[in-house]
Amino acid sequence: MKTLNQSKKPAEIIKIASFAVLLIVGLLFSSFSCSEDDIETEPETVTITFGVEVGEGELVVKVDDVEISSPAEVEKGKTVVFEAIHSKSWTIKYWKINGTTIRYIDPVLTLENVEKDTDVRLGLKEWVTESGKVTPTGFN
Repeated sequence: MKTLNQSKKPAEIIKIASFAVLLIVGLLFSSFSCSEDDIETEPETVTITFGVEVGEGELVVKVDDVEISSPAEVEKGKTVVFEAIHSKSWTIKYWKINGTTIRYIDPVLTLENVEKDTDVRLGLKEWVTESGKVTPTGFN
C-alpha cells in the first residue's frame, strides 16, 4: 500500500516532465510564429440600403464599378456611387441620406469613405413647364 510520502518512479516523473516541456515549447512556438499580420480577417462591412421613395425611376448603385442591389454589405471605407435613372417626364426633387433630405438635384450622388450603415432614398417629381403642362420631353 502506498503512503503519501512515497515518491513516484523516476521514469514516471521524466515522462510527465517531458510532456510538460513539449507542451510549453509548442505553445511558445505557436504564439511567436503567428503575428496579427499573418491572420486573415474579414474586412469590416457596412450595410447600404437604397431605393426610389417617390416617383417613377430607379437607382443604379455601384461600388468599385460593380453594381450592387439593396440591401448590400459593403467594405467599410469604400466609395459608393448612386445614379438616378428616370424618364424625361420626371426630374429629381431630392435625395435623402439616413432620413435627412438634401436639396441636391444632380443625377449622380457619390458617398466617399462610407463608415457606417447608410440608407439613401431618391425623390422624383413630374416635369412641369412654366405653363403648368407636363412635358415629357422637357420642351414646350
